[in-house]
Amino acid sequence: MNTSDIELLNRLRAKASPDDRRIAAVAQKLEGIYYPTDCRDGVVEEALGDLARRALEDAPTNAGRRKPGRGVIITAESGQGKSRIVGHALDSIPIFGVAGRYGHGCVTLRVRTPKPCSGAGLGLHVLDLLGYPLTASRKAHEIWRRVRQRLCQLGVMFLWIDEFQHLIDRKNLQDLRDIRDTLKSLLEYEEWPIYVIITGLPHLVTLLQEPSEDPENDIQAVRRYAFLSLPGLELPQEMEIVERALTDLSLAAELSLNFADQKDLQNRLVHTALGRFGLAIEIIRWAIAAALLAGDATLHEEHFARMYEKRTGSTLAANPFVVEDWRNVDCKAVLQDPSGDPIIDATPIISSKRRRRRA
Repeated sequence: MNTSDIELLNRLRAKASPDDRRIAAVAQKLEGIYYPTDCRDGVVEEALGDLARRALEDAPTNAGRRKPGRGVIITAESGQGKSRIVGHALDSIPIFGVAGRYGHGCVTLRVRTPKPCSGAGLGLHVLDLLGYPLTASRKAHEIWRRVRQRLCQLGVMFLWIDEFQHLIDRKNLQDLRDIRDTLKSLLEYEEWPIYVIITGLPHLVTLLQEPSEDPENDIQAVRRYAFLSLPGLELPQEMEIVERALTDLSLAAELSLNFADQKDLQNRLVHTALGRFGLAIEIIRWAIAAALLAGDATLHEEHFARMYEKRTGSTLAANPFVVEDWRNVDCKAVLQDPSGDPIIDATPIISSKRRRRRA
């Protein structure tokens, strides 16, 4: 973020009410709290650590050419927190934070795939992030040639493409093969091979492995990747971390807890989150935002019910935090679209209109 951006944000903060600034500060504080789990964080750190070591092994010790790059494809259902897990792992492994050429930038570029997106559109987005926007129309292969050249110029060695399903969904077979060949060209670029990290929903693996009329090329296109699928919450074994998150996040927001039955609330929470840890954490933050907006000092069931109604538009009869038979409420219908992407935004809703604080 440049200086002018920071100045603009500071002016916005200056115009906001004290309550809005306080709630925004709490939201940012909660966003910074991270909960690692062995069955997810451990395997991701191992896979990315292997990729980093492979990059070192492939690097020549003299003026010789580098070997072709490698990649890792990490998939999980929406709401598992895969993007946060991968980002945390990259921040934890020092090699990914090394400065690029001339001591500027970083050897790792993180790209979130726009939705919807074409191969050419993703290439243009990458060029924007690399500070090289194109103003004239170009074909996809020309755009990606510029991408490879720019990555080389800046010394970017690792390219993380997140939410990759946005690129491959609803594409025909030829489009998928072109996308696969584009990735292959990054790995095999002689001047500066790239190591690619792809994250997205599970079905992208099947699409990337779709056979073509050139079996040998198919094998080459996928054999340089390691594949990793992240599991969801294993209940009741992992309910302890949900309970800890509920307590810790509330404490960080300076809210006390007052549930008629906390175990029941936690069960409803995990059901609403579709058994997905990342979404469970987001729902807790949403409920905390609802309490802060109301000016309440205690977090209770009503905040979860109110949050769910506001975020999904569901009636009380379809609210899992209200109805007695909550296990039969299909939360998937309102929390994600048919492709598996979340329908509702995870950003806390900030408003200056609040009810009177409870005694």
